[in-house]
This record gives sequence, C-alpha cells and structure tokens, in this order.
Amino acid sequence: MWPFSTKRKEAYTVPDGWELQQAFDFAPNTPDIAILQTRKTQLLFVYDEMKKGFPEFGMIEEHAIPLGVVFTKADFSMFKRKIAKETYAFALDDSPFKVPKTSIKGELHAVQSMRFIELDTFMENGVKFERRRVSVILPYYYVGKRNGVPYKGQWMQEVRCHMYVGIQSYWEPKLDEDFFLFDRVKTYTPRNPDLKEYYYFSKNEYNER
Repeated sequence: MWPFSTKRKEAYTVPDGWELQQAFDFAPNTPDIAILQTRKTQLLFVYDEMKKGFPEFGMIEEHAIPLGVVFTKADFSMFKRKIAKETYAFALDDSPFKVPKTSIKGELHAVQSMRFIELDTFMENGVKFERRRVSVILPYYYVGKRNGVPYKGQWMQEVRCHMYVGIQSYWEPKLDEDFFLFDRVKTYTPRNPDLKEYYYFSKNEYNER
C-alpha cells in the first residue's frame, strides 16, 4: 500500500499536497499515483501488445482482472510499428496522413493501482504516451423470460477508464521520417448495428512482418 495514504473504515483518504509531492518524487512517470492509490484498482483499456495472448500481457497478468471486450467511444487513428518481435501498436488523436479515425476494440481490465508505476514507466507516460481517462462501450447480453417466452437482449454500458494514447508531437515526426517502418492497423465492420467500424490489433496482424 502506498505509504502516504491512510486507511479508515475500508476507504482511502484523498492525499494532500505534501503526499502528492512525495508521490511524484517516488514515481516521476506517474505523478498522479497518490490519487490513483485512493482506490485498490483502476480500470485500464488495453488495445495493443498488452492484450491477453500477446508478448506484453505479463505486464498486467498477475495484477489485473479481465472484465470483457470494449470499444472506445471516441475516435482515433491507429498505427503499428513493424520491428520483428518488437512490433507494437499505438493510437493517436489525429494522423498526419489520410488515415481514418474510428473506434478501437480492446480489453477492459481492473488493474492494481500500484501497478501503474511500472506501466507508466514502460509506456514512458508523459514522453511517448499520455495516460488519460476515456469512455469505452461495454456490450453485454442478458437472457430471461417474458410471459413464459425466452428472450435475449443487449445493453451497451458506458464505462470510464484509463487509456494510453500516443503523444502527437512525439509520433508525428517518426511517422513522417520513417513511414516505411509503420503501417495503419486494420479496421473491421461489426455485425452489431449499434457499433461502428473499429480498429483491432489482432494476433495475425502482430505476426505480419
């Protein structure tokens, strides 16, 4: 547990200014760690090589609970950098090229708050990526009976969570100078009419060199 927080009746207190400064000194890539740690877990949207079955899943595997497949409410452009076993994907708010902006499909995880120190360091939060709060759509089905007749329906739940978005000023020059090392991630048309076209970084695409 973060040493500067106190526990009272199973709830965590909001840190004061001194605690925030101590937290920043301890974890420079995670300046909001003292605030994150007021809860045991934080929701994280994972859409890149940290998804289950991908090489970097170990970053969260033992520190998170999977909650399902979700789609971003906001639109992004999505790219991948092709470097053999170091291939990775990232999202941008805008694109220097004519790459469409649309939703991204990924996974929602409840991640231990303290784990964000390692995640922010790995992702170079504040340098290459910005961890921000976004809204994602969680589709889920329900079944029941009405007047003895079985029925099935679907709800679309909006959830707020953290997401790593590429910092425009860092990635744009690289996309421009080393464009042959990058490619856009493929988009898919959903069967669900309530969802729009989405980017999805699949295992097959990851393995394409």
